[in-house]
Amino acid sequence: MSISSFIRRPITHFANKLLQKASIGLTTRVVHSRHHWTWDAERKLSTRTNSLSCSSGVLVRRTSTVSKSIQGNLQHAELTADKELQLQWDDGYVNRYPYVWLRDNCRCEMCYNSQIQVRRTSVEDLDIDIVPLSVSVDHDENSCTVTWPDRHESEFDAQFLRQIEYREKQSVKSLRLWGSDLLSNMPSFRFGDILHDNHALLEFMERLRDVGLVMLKDVPAQEGQVNLVAKRVSNVRLTSFGPVFKVENKRRPSDLAFSHQKLALHTDARYYNYTPGIQLLHCIKQYTGPGGESTFADGFKAALQLQKEDPEAYHTLSSIYLDYTAVGTDFYKYHHKSSWKVIMTDRYGDISMVNFGDPYRDVTHMSKENIHAWYKAMKVFYNIMNSQHNLVKFRMKSGEMTVFDNTRVLHGRTEFNGDRRLEGCFLDWDDVYSRIRVIRQELGMPI
Repeated sequence: MSISSFIRRPITHFANKLLQKASIGLTTRVVHSRHHWTWDAERKLSTRTNSLSCSSGVLVRRTSTVSKSIQGNLQHAELTADKELQLQWDDGYVNRYPYVWLRDNCRCEMCYNSQIQVRRTSVEDLDIDIVPLSVSVDHDENSCTVTWPDRHESEFDAQFLRQIEYREKQSVKSLRLWGSDLLSNMPSFRFGDILHDNHALLEFMERLRDVGLVMLKDVPAQEGQVNLVAKRVSNVRLTSFGPVFKVENKRRPSDLAFSHQKLALHTDARYYNYTPGIQLLHCIKQYTGPGGESTFADGFKAALQLQKEDPEAYHTLSSIYLDYTAVGTDFYKYHHKSSWKVIMTDRYGDISMVNFGDPYRDVTHMSKENIHAWYKAMKVFYNIMNSQHNLVKFRMKSGEMTVFDNTRVLHGRTEFNGDRRLEGCFLDWDDVYSRIRVIRQELGMPI
């Protein structure tokens, strides 16, 4: 099977190139090996600073339908000497499919359960050197049938086979990077709409996926509302604070969040190996005196800026692991330990996660040579996130609920001294992605 290949570069490389275009007001597009990346200069960046911190934009990774048509009728099928089936369509298109791949991907009822989309077969029973006895084309059904040595027949729809070359390997996120300008255009939804309207719920989840921070309004100022939202989306993620937790000034807090102290920008629960992906915080009562303001920063945007302005610091934070520990008693007695890099990247070099939380940062076991470099790099990163261009700061009102991506968005608050009550819970991204696909399918939308 012929697969188109492209030169792959990390997200940061493309972001820098795209910034150069954006600074002069252009919109450009580059092709990544797996994704299409675009930078949309909705607000022109300053030519003088040429920095992400000056404005927001859209850095897009999405699976998309390739413009080249994949329609057509199968014309000819031929078994080749190099263990591949060669197919030709009536428009001249030709593609090849390895025999072992065809046998493994048989879609008959004996080999595949189409209702739940899982294989019934196993690699254990697969002959990797299998060669078909014959192949035939049914022009009326636009399909081909491969007959195997055990007389098993695999019928393949021509369009199923034709799309293989063009299908993206997996669904990925369309990321809208933002700074302090998000304060004036934060995505917001009415609480009642997402509880009763699947279209509104879908838009809410997709904006959360793309932006990382959304607001729910008109939420009843009473306990139990985060649980309603969580169950409407998927399931509550249980942590050592329970399924739902109260964020208020407690006499003997099990977490600094349950006090009146300032909380610097952080991501939650980094002492878990599988960290909660999404956090909901509902303001039931807001303190009327000074302080108690919520702060947020887009960790992905800040990381890209760091990579551009201080590549050495970026390398340090994306290379060195930190240890996190949490010990105490809340919903149950716990002793959590885990390790994360501040900037996590996936196997393609793309930023996949930002992790940091001072309170639970353990005595990190790194080489002595790296200690000063790490502190220096983290200081630079903190300054970027807290800059006037990147920090979103506002005072939540009673009846508002913030929902944010805990793998990307750092949050905090200013100190206060009074009665301030919030309720919160966590969700997992796997459940939310699943819910998005289910609703899109139910609404007849592509997934």
